[in-house]
Amino acid sequence: MNCPHVTKDSKGNMIHSKNSNGRESWQEFDKNNNIIHYKDSDGYEYWQEFDENNNMIHSKDSNGYETWQEFDKNNSMIHSKDSDERESWQEFDKNNNKIHSKDSYGNESWQVIHSKESKGYESWQEFDENNNMIHFKDSNGYESWQEFDKNNSIHA
Repeated sequence: MNCPHVTKDSKGNMIHSKNSNGRESWQEFDKNNNIIHYKDSDGYEYWQEFDENNNMIHSKDSNGYETWQEFDKNNSMIHSKDSDERESWQEFDKNNNKIHSKDSYGNESWQVIHSKESKGYESWQEFDENNNMIHFKDSNGYESWQEFDKNNSIHA
């Protein structure tokens, strides 16, 4: 049995543990109980930084791997990148629904509403970040695009 010995801080966060095999780990926490530093007896460590909303905005480990993340006012992650050159972006509408995402590998997706009726008619609608319908297409071959200005009025 591998029962750990655990030490906690005054907030109940585990700051040290040691199991019966002698493996130990230590953790440090910020004022919001987020782990900001972890270290174990095998030599592995990581550090994390958080914004005022407790979103992890940066992490780095002892192997040199790093990640960075950006969040919008709704605490939705809008951008992330890492030390392996991977990067991704997300866009959200005013209701905080993801409407668009893309990454550094060339993958991209949009929020699309697809409707299909029993008689075979289909339609697709795409929306921008303000929930304006910017594209409509149907199975009869009809297709339209619309652009909107900063006031969400159709751009002529």
